Amino acid sequence: VPHVQQAFTWDCGLACVLMVLRTLGLDCCHGIAELEKLCRTTSVWTVDLAYLLHKFSVNFSFFTVTIGANPQYSAETFYRVGIATCCCSNSSDIRCTNVFKITNCDRSNCKKTLIE
Repeated sequence: VPHVQQAFTWDCGLACVLMVLRTLGLDCCHGIAELEKLCRTTSVWTVDLAYLLHKFSVNFSFFTVTIGANPQYSAETFYRVGIATCCCSNSSDIRCTNVFKITNCDRSNCKKTLIE
């Protein structure tokens, strides 16, 4: 797997997606910055990574315990700002839910379940 180094503290998921794309031989983007533009946010959640994989036609399985934004994460440092600034308008939840819809999460590649 060709290593891709993070540019920031928040873009580890984007680096992972880029490593997957390159390993699969998909020369569809030139760097993390291009993936960031596709996500249109620096508050990248797991569903955003699923969106990117879907966009580049990568076959994957996605397991989650919550379809949409989970308010229990509001105490976590990474999510605090994104959820707190959106709590009144609930735009983070709307964005997340829309990304789930775009990713076709109702298909067999997305399961709402808890893996123990």
